[in-house]
Formats: sequence, structure tokens, C-alpha cells
Amino acid sequence: MELSRWQILAVLGGLSLTACGVGHGQVADSLYWGVIAQSRIYVEPNDVRPGHAFLIEFETVAGVDHIEFATPGGWAFTIPGDAYVVSGDVETYHELWDGFDVWGYWAIFDAAASLADYGDGMYVVTLHFPDGSVEQTDVWYGIPDADYAMARPVQEPHLTAPPYDGATASPVVFTWDACTDPNVYDLYLAVTDANSQAVVDEIFEPNATGSDAYPLDEGWYDVEFVFENFWPIYNADDVPFDLIKANVSMHQFEVVYADVYRFWSPVTSRHFYTAKVSEKDKLINLYAHVWTYEGVVFHANTTAYYPDLVPVYRFWSDTSSSHFYTISEREKDKLIDRYAHVWNYEGIAFYAYRQEGHPVDTRAVHRFWKPADNSHFYTMSEREKNKVMNKYGHIYRYEGIAYYTYE
Repeated sequence: MELSRWQILAVLGGLSLTACGVGHGQVADSLYWGVIAQSRIYVEPNDVRPGHAFLIEFETVAGVDHIEFATPGGWAFTIPGDAYVVSGDVETYHELWDGFDVWGYWAIFDAAASLADYGDGMYVVTLHFPDGSVEQTDVWYGIPDADYAMARPVQEPHLTAPPYDGATASPVVFTWDACTDPNVYDLYLAVTDANSQAVVDEIFEPNATGSDAYPLDEGWYDVEFVFENFWPIYNADDVPFDLIKANVSMHQFEVVYADVYRFWSPVTSRHFYTAKVSEKDKLINLYAHVWTYEGVVFHANTTAYYPDLVPVYRFWSDTSSSHFYTISEREKDKLIDRYAHVWNYEGIAFYAYRQEGHPVDTRAVHRFWKPADNSHFYTMSEREKNKVMNKYGHIYRYEGIAYYTYE
């Protein structure tokens, strides 16, 4: 998995790209925020040779020409005004983000000794303006109000689910080995999709071992999971800084389909099916007196992620107080064109496969019709199908295979 600057920036900067207020000194009117971070980067699980990264980043007013910073290691470095510059193991960038000028310098090395050029202690930051004027401040990269360094986490973060480089269903729950490192202040989870868009950005207590369930569309995702020692401080000039030492594990996985949930209403004697977590949660939390949750009955896709996937359409009838699901375009069009007074079109429920050319690892979902009240019942279970046919054939009429999807 390629390790991009944006992935390192996301985890080490904590996605904190927002102004933290205006300080009282002159430099605090120009320099809104900064971060200094050092980290070990584990690109793969149980990586025995992690990378060693350094990041310093600032938010400023517009009009700064370039920024210099001097390190406790005795070196001075420059962040030029150019949008993006690469020099060996170092990258610098200057860009506009949410109305603020963002300046960054980051580097990743094979050897930990390379971080000695940066080190722990006092950093001096100098803003240079086009007219030749400068504004300067310093920040102690260490324990606030003390003369010693921040402790570096020693434990490698390890996600146990979803499987590394593997497949999973949505919603996705992340689990990990317990953090036992006393140097860890919090845990950070960042997930980006194939378009580098953030879909999860969460901070957890050190004793947490799992996340909430996140509904995610089908596709590949990159994960940065972080054990971090974190100090948010204000320096003597009232400029806010985030001071971080962290261990970062990179992870990737693929969402291949989503859970489809089934409910039964003893009030109306109807079943309901949905792949929407929000809809499932609403029925459980607000309408449990009407709908009984029966669990996950099969899996389907929420997007046309694979070739040959087609929509399964959903209708609602006030007349029969029931939902109807069909993969047939002809059937959908007929209900919309001729029976709109009976069936209200609610859109695409999920995606599945027609009987012709379905993947060999999919299974049939069977459809039944109940003439007495014009309602329908769907099941992938052969046992359930046979039971309905053998014991309730006088009530339910078997209509065949509705579509194919995953167990």
C-alpha cells in the first residue's frame, strides 16, 4: 500500500485544520495554529521495520512569503511559498484550506537516527513577509512546564477487524488489540475511501477495543490507526500547538456488500426488508412496538459496484400496508404507470443479480404472494421456503426466484 503525504498528514495532524482563535501577541495575529509530531509508521501488520516520520505544520494569515523553523537538533529548515516541493526524503507544501494558508514540512526515513536532526526541545518558528519583516515565536516540544521529552509510545497498534487486505460487509465495525502502553493518551482512527475522502475520523479512549458500526459503500478503503501521546498547548505568545508522538498502523480492506435486515410486524402481519442502517435503527429505537427485528437475512449491494448488478426497486402500498420489491424493470414501470394509486415508488432498495448470468457464489431469494391482502414475502432460506410451500401453500403462492444475491 502506497503511503501518501495526505495519509501521514491526516494521522499526525489529527485532521485539526481549523483555526483555534486569535492570540494577543503580534505573532498570534499571524500564526493561528501549529503541530509538531514524530511517529513510527507500520505500513503492514507486524512490520518489523517501521518508517520514522516527522511533521511540522502551521496555519497562517494570507500574505506570508515563507516560513523557517530551527530545531533543537541545531538545524534550520525552510517551507517555501511553493505549492509542493520534494527534496530527497522531505516534502513541503503551501496551500489554501478552508480559508487559511497551510504550511507543512514532513519527512519519512528508514532509520530512527535520522530524526536526530529534529529532536525534542525548543523549536523556533519565523514567519517571513514580502516586505522583509519577520515575526518569531518558539514552542517547547516536550512535556509542558517541564524540561524533559514527551514519552514515545512503544506498542504497535493492531487492527483485528476488518481483515487486512480482506473483504467485509457493511456496516463495518473496527476492532483492535487492547492498548496496554502507558505512554498512549488516546487512539485515533481515520478511514479514507478510494477518492481520498475521509469517511471515518474518530478519537477513542486508550481502553477502547472497538468502534461503532459505520455504514460504508462498496469499495476499497485505507485506514490509519494510531496510538498517540498528545498534548494540546498554548505557547508563551498564545499560539495553540498540538504536540504529538505516535505509532501508526496502516491498513486496507474492501467492502463487498451490505447487510440486509428483516423485520416482522405482528400488528400488520407483514415483513419489511432494508439495507439502510439508519432505517433499521429507527424501527428498533422508535417503533419496536410495531416492528420486531429478525436480524440479517442476506447480503446485497448498496451501489452498482460489480458488473451485472441491477437495482431492486421498492414500493409501498397504503392499501395493503405492505412493501413490494422487484428487480424487473417491466414490473416496476407497470406499477408506476398503471398502479400509482395503489403502489408508491420509494426508489432503489439495493442491488442484486438477475437469474441469467448471476455469479456462482450467489443464492436465490424466493418470492411469495399472499392474495388475501396483496402482500409479499421474500426469503433466501430453503428451509423457510419449503415450510411456507408445504404448510402455508393455501395462504402464500410461490412466485419463483425474485433475484440472486449473497448469503
